[in-house]
Amino acid sequence: WPVSGEIVMDFSIDTAIYDVTLDQYRTNEFVSIAANVGDSVKASGNGTVEFVGVDAERGNMVVINHNDGWNTTYCQLQDGILVKE
Repeated sequence: WPVSGEIVMDFSIDTAIYDVTLDQYRTNEFVSIAANVGDSVKASGNGTVEFVGVDAERGNMVVINHNDGWNTTYCQLQDGILVKE
């Protein structure tokens, strides 16, 4: 796991699940993990950092290509991301 914390919203792209933050049911293409400010977030596996930046919906984010057909996306990160593309 990239960070220790409670899973606050499961991955669900086929079935709508309740989003407490938005107070609505929706699909979720991520696993949302709550973490404390300052907690380290680690890559879930080896790969290449393809993107570091800010997204209007996802905030500060990093995308890692694991070179096996999978990418992982890390969102809602605090300022001061330490990796580069």
